[in-house]
Amino acid sequence: MYDDPTFHAHISEAVYNLDMSVFADQVFCSIVAEMQTWPQLRELLMWPVLNQATEKASLYRNIAVGHLRRFVWRSQGDVDIGLQMGAQNTILANLQDKVAYDALSTLNSTELVQPQTWETLVKWQQRRRGALKHAMRALRRVLPPDVWQQTAEEEADY
Repeated sequence: MYDDPTFHAHISEAVYNLDMSVFADQVFCSIVAEMQTWPQLRELLMWPVLNQATEKASLYRNIAVGHLRRFVWRSQGDVDIGLQMGAQNTILANLQDKVAYDALSTLNSTELVQPQTWETLVKWQQRRRGALKHAMRALRRVLPPDVWQQTAEEEADY
């Protein structure tokens, strides 16, 4: 499987998009961390939920890209397990991104954030999610449909 050019192309595409998602996640997290220092926002109750979801999503992104990067570098490891773990962790990151977005929605309703800041935060949230979705599509192309479906169903119950 390592030598299949189509497999390699899809894995490389997934790694590239996960890298872009991690990059956008870093910027997003820096904005969130800065906002938590602002006096008018310090006491909001949504921070623990947002922080936990963001930390988990970041971890899952890094685990996924690590598994897939091993294929690009032709490292040792079980291909089936690596693919499944890459898929599981992208799905888990996506689920945590939804939790983060819901928490952010409560922040928007407070009107304590300037529209320009809000737009910037949403832009980076969309970039991290969009790149993650592109990675998931690339992974779907190399995973057998039943494996992807089983993985998605298991993680939906998470």
